[in-house]
Amino acid sequence: MKVKITEELIGFDGKPIYQAVAKRDDNGKPARNELGMVLLEDKVMTWREVVYNALESRENEREVLNAEQKIKCGQIERKLYESDEPDLSVEERAFLIERIRKTIVSPMICELASEFFGDKSGKETKV
Repeated sequence: MKVKITEELIGFDGKPIYQAVAKRDDNGKPARNELGMVLLEDKVMTWREVVYNALESRENEREVLNAEQKIKCGQIERKLYESDEPDLSVEERAFLIERIRKTIVSPMICELASEFFGDKSGKETKV
């Protein structure tokens, strides 16, 4: 199933979900104030960012992914960066939902992920 990974996250209230990101200067480096602190700005989150964070993060400091899981993460990440609308298998979507549920703190984003990556025919992808 193809998913539009550049789609913005919309909360239950119908409004975009924002994240704080480092503001960049003209050279692409993080902008800093006179005290040397990095300046932040709000940016609407996309599914690509959520998935990237879930694939690159660990549930806790003791979680260790085995070689097969690491390879699966890398293969999915490659698909997400090669296309704005990658074709993901049922297994890949289930793996993404599992990773998001383990690594993303927000219950709302976890619920939205189940809806977004679930089977569009009305059945949720089983994890």
